[in-house]
Amino acid sequence: MKQILKGMLRWLLAAVIVFVVLGFDRRLETTVYDYTSVKIPEEFEGFRIVQISDFHMKEFGREEKTLISAVKACAPDIIVMTGDIVDGDHEDLTPLAQLLEGIHDAAPVYYVSGNHDLDKDAVEQYDQMEAMFATYGVTDLDDRQEIIRRNSAEIRLTGVRWRSKYFRDYIERADQDYFNILLYHDGSFFDLLSGYGYDLLLAGHTHGGVVRIPFVGGLLSDDQTFFPQYDGGAFENRDMSMVLSRGMGDELIPRFYNRPELVCVELHAQQEEEIR
Repeated sequence: MKQILKGMLRWLLAAVIVFVVLGFDRRLETTVYDYTSVKIPEEFEGFRIVQISDFHMKEFGREEKTLISAVKACAPDIIVMTGDIVDGDHEDLTPLAQLLEGIHDAAPVYYVSGNHDLDKDAVEQYDQMEAMFATYGVTDLDDRQEIIRRNSAEIRLTGVRWRSKYFRDYIERADQDYFNILLYHDGSFFDLLSGYGYDLLLAGHTHGGVVRIPFVGGLLSDDQTFFPQYDGGAFENRDMSMVLSRGMGDELIPRFYNRPELVCVELHAQQEEEIR
C-alpha cells in the first residue's frame, strides 16, 4: 500500500511540476479573429488588422525578429498599436526602434496612447517615441479619425487618447453610414464605449488578467479587480464587438498561463441575404 501511495505522490508531484512549467510559457502567440458584418464593404473582404498592445519594451528574439516575423506572417493591411508601448520603467527604447524598423514597411501603422505612455514618469520616453513615429511614418491617432480606402469603398478608423473615464468628453458618435473601428487602450470601459455607435473596438490594458486559470479566465485586472469581466478575447455588447488583446509586456506579477499575444483581425463582408 505504501508503495502505491509513493507512486501516486510521485505522479502527482510530476504533474504539478509540468503544470507550473507550462504555465510560465513566455513564447509569443498569434490569435486570429474573423469578424463579419453587413456594414463591411465587399472591397474590404479579407482586410487584415494586426494589433500590438501593451508592448512595454518587451524583447521577442534578437532585435525583435520573432515579433516582426509574426506581424509579417499575418500579411497585415494596417497595423494598430493600442497603447502602453513605453513606460517610465524602461529608459532604453531600442526594442521599439527595432520593432518599428522591422514593420513600418509591412503596412501603415497607427497608434493610440495608453496610461503608461502618458504617465508623468514617462515624459522623456513618450517624446522619444513620438520622434520615432515621425521617422517611421507612424500615424498618431489620439482623438483623430482616419479614412481607410480600398478602391471606391471606405471604412473609418477612430482613435481616442487615454483619459480613464473622462474619455466621454472627447469621443464623438460614429457615422452610421460607415463601418467604424474604434481604438481605445482600456477595454474595461467596453460597456461605456458601446453606446457611441462604433462597430468594433480594439483594446488592451488588462494584460489578459495577468494570471489566467485554465478554463476559468483572468484572475486579476490592471486595476486590481479579481476575476475581471473583460480580461482578453472577443466580446459583444449591444451593437458593438470588442477584441481585447492580452498584450505582450509583463506586470509585477509574472504572467501565468497567459502567453504574450499578437492579435490579427480579418474582416469579412456579410451579404444582407445571408442574414435572412
